[in-house]
Formats: sequence, structure tokens, C-alpha cells
Amino acid sequence: MNTRFFYLFLVFFLCCFLSSAGVESFNEKLKEGYKGKIDTVPFGIGTKSTLILKKYGKPEAADFFEGWYYLKYKELVYFIVLDDISKKDQIGIVRVIGVSKGFKLFGVQVGMNMQNIQKILGKCDYKFNPSGNEDDQNELLGGNYLYGYLLGEYELLFTSESENAPTNGAYLAKQKALHSYDVRSNAKVK
Repeated sequence: MNTRFFYLFLVFFLCCFLSSAGVESFNEKLKEGYKGKIDTVPFGIGTKSTLILKKYGKPEAADFFEGWYYLKYKELVYFIVLDDISKKDQIGIVRVIGVSKGFKLFGVQVGMNMQNIQKILGKCDYKFNPSGNEDDQNELLGGNYLYGYLLGEYELLFTSESENAPTNGAYLAKQKALHSYDVRSNAKVK
């Protein structure tokens, strides 16, 4: 009887501890995101850019932005870190995948407002308003409302110009690859 009570107490304690420690729960609708992939995109984070160029061909645009090299194909943008070059036949490794208005991912479409996105994907894990991120010096995110889903070592960010406005972008990246916020305490990391 005492052993059974001990195990029940242990399970209860662990559940309470994990929920208070900011451990996000698994979101089945975003399961590909936990692997660094968007469900409607054939390549994920960590992909060699040569594979993207081979599949899609010459991008509509390719240039540097905010320290990233990017390849743009319609509403889809792959952000690449050139520091990761390990072979001369490789440009780099994808570190962030961005999509713009009209793109469909995980059963939602960029352009929907966050209230409707959350009805489909569930409540986001964190959000920041522009007063919380305008000093980030990040041209890509600065001045936008940010809504984030924590997906293991990755995060999915939706952006919008105001709290009730349609979303204008979404980004899948490793946590903190796009910003310096400590999302668990809703504060910037110094």
C-alpha cells in the first residue's frame, strides 16, 4: 500500500513540476515542426541548400538579409547560414524557413488572424507585442506582434502588425534563432 501511495505521489509531483517548469505539451497538429519541418514544405531545417537549388532551380531572389543568406521561391524563403559550409559544393545549411501571406502550413493559412489560427492549432505558448520587441534591432520581426509555439528544440512564430490583424508571416526555426527573448519568462535574455 505504501509503495502504491509513493508512486502516485511521485507521478503527481512530476506532473506538477513539469507543468510549472514551462515544459510545453506535444501538439499533434504541429508534429512535423518538432522535426524542424513544415508539413507542406519538402525540406526542413538542416537541409543543404544544394538540395533546394537542385529541386527548385534558380530562386526568384537570393541575397543577404540580417546576416542570413536567403533563397526565395514565391511565398517560401529559406534562410541559410554560410558559416556552416563543410564542403565546397555546398552553399550552406537551412536554419530558418519563412513563409508569407497566402501560404498554407499545419492546416492554417498565413493571412488568417491569430484568433482563428489558435482555434485550429490550439493556444500559442507565448506572445509579444511590439513594445516587447521593438528594440530587438531585428528588421524581420521588429515592430510585429509575435505568437510562438514551442516545438521541442524548434519554434513556430507567426507575425502580425497588430493584435487582431491578419498574420503576415510565419517562421520555423530553432529556438532563439530569430530573437533574443526568454519565452519561458516572457522577458528578453540579456
